[in-house]
Amino acid sequence: MAVIDEVRISNVARPEAWIETTHNNQSSPTTFYSLGDETAATVVSLLSFTPRDGNAVKVEWHTGHEIANLGFNVYRSTNKGGPFAKINSALIPGLNYSVLGKAYSYMDSDVTPGTLYYYKLEDIDAYGTHTLHGPVCVDWDADGMPDDWEIRYGLNPWVYDADIDADSDGLTNLEEYELGFDPLNADSDGDGILDGRQAGMVEQPDDDGSRVLTRGVEVLAEDESGVTLELLTEAFDTELVYAGGSEFERLRILEYIHGYTSEIGRPEVPLKGILIDIPEGLAASLSVVETEVQTHTGYQVFPVPEAVVDDQGAAAAVGESFVF
Repeated sequence: MAVIDEVRISNVARPEAWIETTHNNQSSPTTFYSLGDETAATVVSLLSFTPRDGNAVKVEWHTGHEIANLGFNVYRSTNKGGPFAKINSALIPGLNYSVLGKAYSYMDSDVTPGTLYYYKLEDIDAYGTHTLHGPVCVDWDADGMPDDWEIRYGLNPWVYDADIDADSDGLTNLEEYELGFDPLNADSDGDGILDGRQAGMVEQPDDDGSRVLTRGVEVLAEDESGVTLELLTEAFDTELVYAGGSEFERLRILEYIHGYTSEIGRPEVPLKGILIDIPEGLAASLSVVETEVQTHTGYQVFPVPEAVVDDQGAAAAVGESFVF
């Protein structure tokens, strides 16, 4: 008869290997087994986190890449130092694993326009690690400058004044904010060089001229002769599907929302569709300029099934027959 001498409860699902490793580490501490540190930090890089706009606040953030990332929580407070309260009712799902990351947003409609709100973002990884980012202040006039920064420097947080050069130093208010300068002081650091000239000494990233057409599609170039588009596949996840006594992975790409390929027996691949206006009376042709391929192994991709109609008297049912 066995005796239970310890019980642990976790609010995060643990794989069998993790539980076994934890037990081995406790029962034989001199022989350490390593399957990942429970307290390892979530590898999530936030590229931007800017609340803004209207009668609601749209909180937006980007991840540079995600490893073992379960998802996010958004917290709000009326004071920069808190306390902060979670405002999303359920965890905002992450990508789990992606080397390229994703753009996220959350709409907070339980707000009073004009109130100074601060937001924090929390990411949670598969090992139960919680990491907070922020705080960042709301931007009610949607000019790209947080309201607390505008108030600090005497600007009006209700007026879109991003393009104004209040101190005539060659920089707009928005540029002053992005560079960390004083928008009402032409020489913020007192070194005798105008902020605008000093900013010109800082190397700025080149603008490649591309623009987003829709999620997953960018316009690289366009003129009277045509348009060059880039289809982006930044990340994918999988869903386990059991069919014909076998286990498969069904691929999912968040930006590809227009169905799947239909060739029976071939791997089922997500599709992305866009509509392009063609002037009346003209025709268009499509050609592939180049492709970039990344190979991922170890997947048994779900095959496209054949639809089979089974007549049952007055009723008919559509089933699936799998062809391998």
